[in-house]
Amino acid sequence: MADDLNNWTKSTLFLLPMIEDVLGPYYKSYGFQNVYLSDHQYETIHENCLYVLYKPRFTQAYIAYETKLEEHVLCTDIYDVGDKRGRVMFVFKIPSKFKNDFLLFKTGKYSKFSKEYKSLFKKGSNIHKVVWRSLELKSYWEKRLNTKLPKENEVWDLPYPKDEIYRYDREVHQVLKKQD
Repeated sequence: MADDLNNWTKSTLFLLPMIEDVLGPYYKSYGFQNVYLSDHQYETIHENCLYVLYKPRFTQAYIAYETKLEEHVLCTDIYDVGDKRGRVMFVFKIPSKFKNDFLLFKTGKYSKFSKEYKSLFKKGSNIHKVVWRSLELKSYWEKRLNTKLPKENEVWDLPYPKDEIYRYDREVHQVLKKQD
């Protein structure tokens, strides 16, 4: 997966820091693909969890890594993704100290994240600028959109379910929305 921001879900960009210490420093080398909020084609829907997709090479090192993740207290499920061979999905609970940040993410309120959570983003990165609602980024969007943005506006768009849910199904999404 390229490091181009366009290839990552917003869940990866904004929520990965919640569990990056669980995944370890070399998670990308084990075939990390993306983070999602759910998987509509899996038999169980885990609420308020992160779904972490891997496309690993099934080496001894990966198997040891998978075992380590599976045994972690935040890991609630692991399964093979049926639509494409060789993909594995891990499901992690949101660490309790970041539950509010997770809920803010779902409504696109990135600048409202806690200071503790904001501190996990790399200074100078675009995502850091988003969570701190930088004037530089705001000015960029005002020029690009040729309009003045209200002071309270976020400087990044909302997370959209069709992009943030693996194997998104509009009908399933509508049913789940009605249950909320």
